[in-house]
Amino acid sequence: MKLSFFLFFIGILGLSSQNKELPKYFNIVKNGDSVYLTTKNSFKYPIHIVITSFSKKKKVKVLFPNDSIVIFKKSNEKFEETEIVNNYTFKRNFGNPYLKRYDTLYRYSPPFKKNHRYKVLQGYHGKYTHNDLTSRYALDFQMPIGDTVCAARKGFVIKTEDKFKKGGRNPKLKPYANFILIYHDDGTVSQYVHLKHKGVLVKPGDFVKKGQAIGLSGNTGWSTEPHLHFSIYVPKNGKLISIPSIFNGVSGEKFKKGIRINY
Repeated sequence: MKLSFFLFFIGILGLSSQNKELPKYFNIVKNGDSVYLTTKNSFKYPIHIVITSFSKKKKVKVLFPNDSIVIFKKSNEKFEETEIVNNYTFKRNFGNPYLKRYDTLYRYSPPFKKNHRYKVLQGYHGKYTHNDLTSRYALDFQMPIGDTVCAARKGFVIKTEDKFKKGGRNPKLKPYANFILIYHDDGTVSQYVHLKHKGVLVKPGDFVKKGQAIGLSGNTGWSTEPHLHFSIYVPKNGKLISIPSIFNGVSGEKFKKGIRINY
């Protein structure tokens, strides 16, 4: 039942420039006496780049699909790549961190096939692990290993992982959970966690339909028993913040521990 939401999921689109090289998603463009450091969003969803100076001042640049922006402009004589990487770090994350409005009334489908019935192991505000900003509205469904996991809403696949085999009650297994992240058209993100080894049926960049089979349930990562961890998030300040959801007209708040959900 352990929520295996990892902060390192957030930095899925790139790493900071701690290796003293400019990230590969930047381009250096020379035009006359000027040099431009540019980047383009080639993904099918918004992204944002956090630029942190040596003095810890931060700037956030939001790019929607196909947007191209100038990060820095310098003269030819003053441009030195080493100076930039020594004085700034860069992190590229998915989503719009300034998102204020999203569809709070959207009716999600339960994340499994129709005509199936699963017990809730942990609901909203669960004392075991659903008790912070990244997990308070998460749901854990008891699911046998290999059962089909379905998209609760249409969207683009952002990130997947299914290489891990380990799973159990030891918190040290937390980084070994297989998962899927899907971006929705209102800026929210759904997360499906603890999938089985090689149990992901989609890949980053895929567009999935509501109800489409996307994975197979498992017991990977920090997990007390085979189950699916599911939650809806909004991106905020480099984190994913858990939000409530509605399933076919029923508030997720009613999915209490021990009840069985029919779909």
